Amino acid sequence: MAFIITSIRAWLGIFILCNIFLYLEGCGQGNGPSIGRISQDEELEAGSTLFLNCTVVSVQGLNSSNIFFQFNNSTLSQKLVFLLDSQTAQLRIPNVQIQHSGKYSCYIKPTDGDPTFICLSQVLVESKPQPVEKFWCVSESFLNLTCCWKPQYNSSITTYKLFHMWHAIPQIYDGISIVCPVSLNRTCCQWRLDTRPSYRRYDKHLYFQLHSTNKFGNLVEKFDLNHFENVISDAPLHLEVTNKTQNEITITWNHPKGFQFGEFKEGLHYQLRYRNANTQDEWKVHEVGRDKTEYTLIDLIPYTRYDIQLRCRSSKADPNLEKMWSEFTIILCRTDPDVPYLIPDTRKDAFEQTILHFERRITLYWKPVPKESYNGEDFYYVIECLIDHTSHPKQSIRVQKVEGSLTKYTFDHLELKIPYKFILYSVNKEGQSDRSSEIFVDSVERIIPRPANITAVSFANGTYKLDWDYPTEKLPITSFTVFWCNNPKPRPFTCNHPVSWKTFSAEINSAKFDFQKDLNYQFAVAANSERSTSGMEWAVCIVPAEKALDKVVIDVYACNESCLIVKWVLACKAQKKLIQEYIVQYCQSTLNQSCLEMVISDPHAEKVILRDGLQPFTKYLVSVKTKTLSGLVSEFSEGVLATTKAGTPTEPLNIQGKTNSTAISITWQRPEHPNGIIEHYIIWFNGHNKKVDHCGESQLCSTVIDEDIRSYTNYSISVQACGKYSCSKKSSIFYAMVGIRAPGIMKEPVVEILNTTTVRVRWIPPDEPNGPIDLYQLHIGWSNSENMTDSGERVYNVSSVSSLGDKAYSSYFSPDCTESDQTKTFSFQIQAINIENENLLKGPLSNKTETRPCIVKGPEAALVIGIVVGSCLGLVLLVFILSAVVRWMKKKVEWMNDIKVQLPSGLDKPHSHPFSDYHKFKRDLIRNGSYPNTSSTFDHLSSFSDIADFKEKQGSLNSHYSSSSTDESD
Repeated sequence: MAFIITSIRAWLGIFILCNIFLYLEGCGQGNGPSIGRISQDEELEAGSTLFLNCTVVSVQGLNSSNIFFQFNNSTLSQKLVFLLDSQTAQLRIPNVQIQHSGKYSCYIKPTDGDPTFICLSQVLVESKPQPVEKFWCVSESFLNLTCCWKPQYNSSITTYKLFHMWHAIPQIYDGISIVCPVSLNRTCCQWRLDTRPSYRRYDKHLYFQLHSTNKFGNLVEKFDLNHFENVISDAPLHLEVTNKTQNEITITWNHPKGFQFGEFKEGLHYQLRYRNANTQDEWKVHEVGRDKTEYTLIDLIPYTRYDIQLRCRSSKADPNLEKMWSEFTIILCRTDPDVPYLIPDTRKDAFEQTILHFERRITLYWKPVPKESYNGEDFYYVIECLIDHTSHPKQSIRVQKVEGSLTKYTFDHLELKIPYKFILYSVNKEGQSDRSSEIFVDSVERIIPRPANITAVSFANGTYKLDWDYPTEKLPITSFTVFWCNNPKPRPFTCNHPVSWKTFSAEINSAKFDFQKDLNYQFAVAANSERSTSGMEWAVCIVPAEKALDKVVIDVYACNESCLIVKWVLACKAQKKLIQEYIVQYCQSTLNQSCLEMVISDPHAEKVILRDGLQPFTKYLVSVKTKTLSGLVSEFSEGVLATTKAGTPTEPLNIQGKTNSTAISITWQRPEHPNGIIEHYIIWFNGHNKKVDHCGESQLCSTVIDEDIRSYTNYSISVQACGKYSCSKKSSIFYAMVGIRAPGIMKEPVVEILNTTTVRVRWIPPDEPNGPIDLYQLHIGWSNSENMTDSGERVYNVSSVSSLGDKAYSSYFSPDCTESDQTKTFSFQIQAINIENENLLKGPLSNKTETRPCIVKGPEAALVIGIVVGSCLGLVLLVFILSAVVRWMKKKVEWMNDIKVQLPSGLDKPHSHPFSDYHKFKRDLIRNGSYPNTSSTFDHLSSFSDIADFKEKQGSLNSHYSSSSTDESD
């Protein structure tokens, strides 16, 4: 403290010197001629009045009324300024205090202009010595006495002297003043055993006077201290362990220096504290007592390293003042090992069961034994699994060793219908614990259902809200147990830290927990009845209430050409309790397309069907985000591309084309809306169609129709676009007229010889006219087998106007036959001709028709022809009549075979019916010529033996049949 005051005074001196320099500079020694002056620097006692005079000289037009003062750059009120004359103004501040110390400046200011600095003065306000803030004395190890004091701030230099008042009697006698022999600094002094005067060790009370002096006055202060309350000892000496067991440690020590031989009659009080050296647990403090040098710690944990610390103080000192205690003496000691005392802490419902096909897996949970309670080396757990069933009473099937650091263990391949008991022991190198923990897991059918829909919501301040639903089956639930543990990672990562638990009554299905906000927690709930338990059911996730939810995972697929089905999966179903709505956004995947949104207000929804604004076979980018009840909106899910199904395309556009005489070439534009992949087109023309492959990426498609095309025909053409499943409507009709070309081949002409002078030639148009048939050309050639030079050919143009109706044409030819022309042969060929742009388009010649029109002269030819034709007609008629007669006779014979002959009585029956064997009967008649040929039956049958005779005797037979028929009827 003295050093601080000395430093302040040094800096204050420097400050005053600097200001004096500024004063000289400002008052005419550095800034040109001086315009005035101010009172010199001064030191004042607090409470007096400050007077500062400021005089202005050689300033024309200005006087003392224009002077003002500033204190530390702050302008002072003109109420403190008084005018002594026309050139001098005085600053008066009554009752100045230390805060008035500083720099005072005076300025002169014209009526209209900037102020001008005149001069400055430094003022220092000081006071008489003031009472010190604090006075204290300390006896260190009872070998010296050091007294110090803390003065109040005073800028005036003050000196101090401390006197020890021997034999003083308070308020009666001040005693003998003995000045402190050793001054440690300006505010501390010391008495020792070796000083003159020396340290008076055995005075119970100490009396002092402190004298303070400066240039403004003096001050005497008196102090009375309890000597033994201010004695501070060193740390105890030689602390050591003299004995130890599994649960006890005995230590001893010596008194500190200066107290070893009973010099300090008031005695020392000892305090001991200890704790596990491997932890930061709170210290266990024992008050050992006065002048003790031995102590035994009991109820310790085996095989534990303890940090033992010992300190002391004067028995008269205040125990609450930490500064009155000595330093600690420290020793470390480990207790002897023993078998574990503690066992894993668990509950009957602290297990989790998982069903796997025809077996189950059981995970046990427990609170571990603290490391400080391992009681020895090589600590671990032993879990014994027993079948707890009447058919297998207490049969052990597995003994499992588990590391001491673990807090759970899983047993696999356990049967469903067998109950199990698990017994947990603590084991170390010394042996196994005497006690054990048990968990009983009943058979699957006897375990009650677990709680449903467990939801855990976390808040930023470390609060968790948990709620659950009662089991689906109605059961007599008696309580619920909530388990929790902290874990760096959320579910499905399991807890590595121990579980804790709390039990709630059956009427409660929610809970609130306040934990450290920087940790993550997981929760499980078990339902309990009087006889059974469900085991633990973990909350799938922890939902943050004050954060947006995680991104959802979506799947999108098309249902038809104008709708998409969007399905989403939350990271955790429990999040549904916080969701207000889902927002589905879908956009065409092409650039610069506006997006549409759909809001689903059902928090339990898991899918939606998008219909609005969708087009067939269009790719859309779909994403989903969530909005919680608190208004927090999550990020959009990862976008998923989906394409609507193909629809029916619109009709092709702008059908155009051109023709020639054999084909039609057409072009068209793709449909405005393909609504899918165009696989092919169908070209329709006059009842025919043609399938054309799709033209790829080109907007303009084309094809040539060259099959089923007839020349000189008007075609109505339309086009259909076809996708995989359907075709568009037919396009608008395009009309195309196919050009003309040479006609097709004609059938050979028919030649009729009317007489030796006239031949009529007939023909029919070609099957493929390929035009209007403007002209026929008849080619007539002749040759003579007896006269080889008599040959030639003529071509006749015949108009296309029909003379025999719409489908037949004819022309007449005169061969001009002579007697020598009877061997002349004429050939006839016909061809059709179309005319285009004055060009003859000739069809091919027909096959030849040959004849000899010159064999018969005049009317004889007609007669011959008539005879031939008549003979042919008569022959045909005769064959028809003969076949009719044969059919009639066959029916007659069949009828006669069915006649039954009844002979008179007495006549012998013939051996056989005369008609029973017609063929034999006929042979006998022919063989035996003695039979007269007079029987009508014979005549009838014999008519079949000779067709020629039958023809000659046709008339007689007819009459004979008629008479026979009459006879039979008689």
